[in-house]
Amino acid sequence: MNESGFREWLQANYRPSTVSTKLSEARRLAVAYGDLDPAFDADRLEEVMRTLTYSSKDRAQNRPNPSKLQLSTTNIYRDLSNLRTTISYYRNYRDGTSRRPRLTTLTRGAVEQAMDEFDALGFEEFTSAYNFGTSISHWVVRGDRRYPSKAIVGVAHQYLPGGAPLDNEQFSGSDAKRELQALGYVVETASTEATRPSRRFWIEKTIVSDRPDRQSGEHGLGRALWSPQRSKSGGDIYASMREVQPGDVVFHLTDNKAIAGASVVDSAVDDTFRGIVGTAWEGDAYRIALRDFEELDPPLERQAFLATEPYATELSELVRAGESRLFYNRKLDLNQGAYLTEATPTLLSILNRAYEEFSGKQLPYFEVETGGGASVELAADSNGYSLDDALEELFIDRSEAEEIMLVWQAKKNVVLQGPPGVGKSFAAQRLAFAMMGAKDRDRLGFVQFHQSYSYEDFVEGYRPTADGFELRPGKFVEFCRRAEADPDRSYVFVIDEINRGNLSKILGELMLLIEADKRSPDWAIALASGKVPFHVPRNVYLLGLMNTADRSLAVVDYALRRRFAFINLGPKLSSPKLRAQLAAAGVSTSVASMLIQRIEALNTEIVADKTTLGPGFEIGHSYFCSRPSDREDAWSWYERIIRTEILHLLREYWFDAPTKVAQWESELLAPL
Repeated sequence: MNESGFREWLQANYRPSTVSTKLSEARRLAVAYGDLDPAFDADRLEEVMRTLTYSSKDRAQNRPNPSKLQLSTTNIYRDLSNLRTTISYYRNYRDGTSRRPRLTTLTRGAVEQAMDEFDALGFEEFTSAYNFGTSISHWVVRGDRRYPSKAIVGVAHQYLPGGAPLDNEQFSGSDAKRELQALGYVVETASTEATRPSRRFWIEKTIVSDRPDRQSGEHGLGRALWSPQRSKSGGDIYASMREVQPGDVVFHLTDNKAIAGASVVDSAVDDTFRGIVGTAWEGDAYRIALRDFEELDPPLERQAFLATEPYATELSELVRAGESRLFYNRKLDLNQGAYLTEATPTLLSILNRAYEEFSGKQLPYFEVETGGGASVELAADSNGYSLDDALEELFIDRSEAEEIMLVWQAKKNVVLQGPPGVGKSFAAQRLAFAMMGAKDRDRLGFVQFHQSYSYEDFVEGYRPTADGFELRPGKFVEFCRRAEADPDRSYVFVIDEINRGNLSKILGELMLLIEADKRSPDWAIALASGKVPFHVPRNVYLLGLMNTADRSLAVVDYALRRRFAFINLGPKLSSPKLRAQLAAAGVSTSVASMLIQRIEALNTEIVADKTTLGPGFEIGHSYFCSRPSDREDAWSWYERIIRTEILHLLREYWFDAPTKVAQWESELLAPL
């Protein structure tokens, strides 16, 4: 096998973790079957493929491993599926094709076979076996059932003559949709209600030695998680047991020494379980069934990540950077208690890199979950808030709002820009709720930039303490840590007056990390003040606000413009919603019509003044969205707004043309 050539091809097309995995699997195939190149030249590796074939029926009948390889796990179906995808990779390498070669034309028969396989295996086993994520963007329909379209297309390729399955990285979801529609299938876009949340990862810290219940039997290591429902003092320290869902992955840290294996969660928590008599955890307890235990060979020793650089420093700084509910503390000692804690993507990435250095292998299930290219569909909150809800309060047209949301979902970062008074702040909050699917202020971050705002405020920096100085995360990093620990829900961070700050100084390396295609642990980099890897999670959406009439600010640089989509918001004086709001506030029709006519005439002149002003300086509708006070009639209310707000703005606009300001003062305040 031309290993160096295969490695170079993989490195040119795929992530480092994929390179490592596929090289390792190709080596295993070469050891078992001999040089892969002569086999490819003879029959494109079809004979090897035949020995790797293993169906759901074979699995149900407990058919033994048909291949020449010694498999290290009991999950023959998944292991052979992964090896068949490696054959697909090697074929593409030998053919000289790119990362995403043109798909072979599918047949309905191949698709139907893939669907039958899905029915036999179920969602979790099917997507896991072929390295597809569990967050689905499109579903293909057969009868009254729906199937994950991308996974079905990938698996269907193995049912073509001489075919092999494709995994998540070898084609796009759009490719899959086109193929299925060409065959006459209906493909539906996933709704947030129908989409399964992403898989989560957990660390079980448990004692096995001198505990017969953990050494064997139905409650043994890798067979079940179980714990009391409360601590001896009544504390709810085992609450994380209630968060675990089927399909999640649990890594087992045993006897405070090493991560010894990993399992897949088979069922949700059973809160009727009674703790085993004779143990310290008798009484009301939780139990979660596990399956597919894989022993780590060798185990990941505690010293390999808590006492080995750079991982020790990265883990220590992860605590200081705001991560919570970890199984270890800042001193890199194991936390007392902490039976079950979540492993966020950043923590998981550190542990996986430590294991790769320690053993040359990846952690089990790491590749399945972190495979690139999966579309993210974020779960909706039960207390829902939709774009329809937002449009009830906004003056924005539906088509305009839908375009904003579409661009925002694709780009991840948008700036709403416009003149004063067009409702940028009001719109930002409502659009943020629509993006999150709920009026949840805990998932909405806010900051306002100014000339003194700095990297230390936004990203991280040293802050004084009673004992000196301590590295503290900034507002945005803290926000991202919370979002990373809650990957199935969207988070929105609003930056008001985004063009008032020194952006390159404030953002630093975030100028790279906020890009839509850099939102993964693969792009995590050390921040300026330490070694902890940081990335912006995929479920974080940035929304900047910019006043286009502020003369004191420099033009936003091209580096920022490339990373944000800029969307213009203009005055909505002619909106029927404004007239309805004025009427509800007690403003007469005659005053409302006069107001709209005069401000629109003023805006026409502002736009026409291209030398000093232009569209970015128009007067917005929100100046007139407040209600008259109890002591004002409609005319007094209008006159007050003109004298105290609009005329002051015009004096700034036309500071060198007082005659023009006086003219407009007369026109705006002329009696009805």
